[in-house]
Parts: sequence; C-alpha cells; structure tokens
Amino acid sequence: IMAGGTGTRFWPLSRKRSPKQLLPIIGVNSLIQDAVNRITPLIPVEKILIITNDLLSEKIRRQLPSIPAENVICEPASRSTAPCVGLAAAYLRKRVPDATMVVLTADHYIDDAQAFLNSVRFADKICAKHNALVTFGIKPVSPNTGFGYIEMDEKIAAEPPLCAWNIKRFTEKPDLETAAAFTASPKYRVNSGMFVWTVKKILEEFRIHLPAVYDGLIEIEKSIGTPQESKTIADIFPHFPNISVDKAIMEKSSSVLMVDAPFGWNDVGSWATLYDMSSKDENGNVSRGRIVAVDAHGNLIHSPKKLVAMLGVENLIVVETDDALLVCSLERAQDVNRLVEILKERKLDDFI
Repeated sequence: IMAGGTGTRFWPLSRKRSPKQLLPIIGVNSLIQDAVNRITPLIPVEKILIITNDLLSEKIRRQLPSIPAENVICEPASRSTAPCVGLAAAYLRKRVPDATMVVLTADHYIDDAQAFLNSVRFADKICAKHNALVTFGIKPVSPNTGFGYIEMDEKIAAEPPLCAWNIKRFTEKPDLETAAAFTASPKYRVNSGMFVWTVKKILEEFRIHLPAVYDGLIEIEKSIGTPQESKTIADIFPHFPNISVDKAIMEKSSSVLMVDAPFGWNDVGSWATLYDMSSKDENGNVSRGRIVAVDAHGNLIHSPKKLVAMLGVENLIVVETDDALLVCSLERAQDVNRLVEILKERKLDDFI
C-alpha cells in the first residue's frame, strides 16, 4: 500500500505531517485504515507492506497496530510511484521470490468491498495465465482532467460480471473536452492506479524500461536484513527519477492487461471530488459543521468548530482549520496544490 503522499489538494486540512490518508475524510476511519480493512479478507496483515516516509511512519504504525512494525517501510525521499513500487518489489522478492504483488494506494474510496476482492482474485488469475501486468479500469461517471484514461482493445477473458481486456493506449490527464469524449465512449476506462503482477515480472519490466533504477533495486535487495540496509536505501533511493509507474512501465510495456472493475471508485483527489461523493442538502450544499445558508447553492463547507454563514454565493469551497482558511471556487479545486507551492516559496512552513 503506497502511503507516502502529502495530499496537497486537500490543504489546509491535509498537511505534510498529517496528510489525507491519515484523516477520516470519508466516514469514521482514516483512508489508510479503510484500505487495510478492505484487503485483509484476502491478504493477511503479516503480508501487507506500507511504503511511506519518516514523517508518517510512527503515525501509521499507531493507526495500524496489527501491521508488523517492520512492514512499514520508509522512503528517504519522495520519488513518485515507480520507485515506490520498485522498493516494495525488492522487499517482497527478498522474502518470497515467487510472490504475486497487489499494489494499492492509501487514499482510495471503493464502494463495494466484496466486488473489489472478487476483482483482485480475477486479476490474479489473469496475471498468472498471461504473465501480465494487470491494472484495474473504472467506468467514468463524469469528465475529470486529473485522471488517466485507458482505451480498451479486445476482450480476452470473462467471468461475469468480471472481464479482462487488452489495452490500446493510455492517456494521462486530458483536457476537459477530451475527458468528456472519453467519458461518453464505451471504450474508455479511468486508470485506477491499482495493479496486480508477479514480483518477478515487474522487476523484469524495471530492468527493461528503467535499468538504472533496477540496478539500484538489486543493491537495495542485497542489503535487506543486513546492518547496511538503511544506509544503502538512503544512499541509492534519492537518486531514482521522480516518475510514475504508469509513465515509466505501464505505458511502455507490451504485457499490460486491464480488468474492468465492477465497483465504484474514486481517488479522493481534491475537495471537488469529496463534494461529488457527498450527500447534499436541498440547495446542493455539502457541509461538515454548522452552516446558515441563504440563497447559497452548490458549496462545500468544512468547518467543525465555527459556524459558517453564507449569503448569495455559489460553487465555493470553504475549509477552516485552527490556523488557516481556504476559500476557492469548486472549479479550481485541482489547483489548491498551487497555494501550497506558494507557501513553500514564502517559507511559511508552519502552514504546510
């Protein structure tokens, strides 16, 4: 489970030391607790690895006391999903060389846990039969410029309601017009960023497409369980490129298949996503906390401590924390991370 992100689009609630995956964004559990609870009927806790960073590791261990402490592995630098996946694969091959690996993230919402588990089992069969890299595709419900999309080719297997497809191409974060066309087409799915493959297969793909990273992973693997483990990772990992596994491996490999997932999914990527997922009042407002609204429509309010009064406003996000207040339009929710970048530039680290 990848859990090292900072969730900057959920600022100011999500911070570097308490990012969205550690927060109860949806329901009473944190997102990472939901992620673990969802997969444990299929994979026991002693076989679950959490890849995170030093800032979050102790908080994750406290939130997930059933996960062995040694299974919470820290990246010494943030390097997107390809190095993260490679690091996990190195640990898994050291422990179980012939393992099949399920890659999940700590910040997804899935509405049907049983359908999800059935999809993982089916993906495991497809992976074994075709020696493939298997991704999960989600039927899009509305255009989203923050998602990657998959164009499906021919169907190769089916166990209704599950089916697997060859992939024609990936398109990462299209413009709104293109995303709308993809959403309207039956041939496109959203790339969920969840995968199934054997450890042997994914490391072979690293050797082909990211040979320098592969060489570093071999050195890390040799050090695992020795006194040099931490130093080796600290010396090698920061030199890996900052690149996603989708761009580095999936878009280049000739061995990629897709399972058409029959469950509702969202990556909970921004305040606008939370708005779309949440129940609304008669005026289309979503609120966490007390609000008084007059001629106010389509707003998201997160203010657990203060009453928020709205008059004649539409399509706003208002998020209040102890030390910060965010006000922006719903249409600009994907750009909230730009505010975090400005805070960094101005060295306002206490607010990050």
